[in-house]
Amino acid sequence: NIIVLNDLGFEIENFGPQTYLIRTLPSTLEIENPEEFFTDLLEDLEKSINNSPAKIRDSVITIASCKGAVKANDKLSMEKIKYLLNELSKTENPNTCPHGRPIFKKISINELYRYFQRGGYNDWVYYYKS
Repeated sequence: NIIVLNDLGFEIENFGPQTYLIRTLPSTLEIENPEEFFTDLLEDLEKSINNSPAKIRDSVITIASCKGAVKANDKLSMEKIKYLLNELSKTENPNTCPHGRPIFKKISINELYRYFQRGGYNDWVYYYKS
């Protein structure tokens, strides 16, 4: 896989028995922890017998996006939220993460009231008109 990874912008060299030296990362990827990134990438590539260049490229992109994703309890500014929503709207499938898990869940107002055990939408409309 070294040749394909080098073609993707990584500079990886054999550095002895079962040891490799990573000299350069692609400038298009924002990888904060290269060691963790490569560990996850190697685990992902190990799962598949046939790692085509397209599969390796997809793994690199998927793992990099997961590592750079906003996590629970991350504090975001309103500017960052707007930026992320704008970028999400440009994607081919803005409804799921790279692993196919849903990003959004549509909940009706009545489901919300039922969840919080607070009556229904019509009850609140009547209350505010009174």
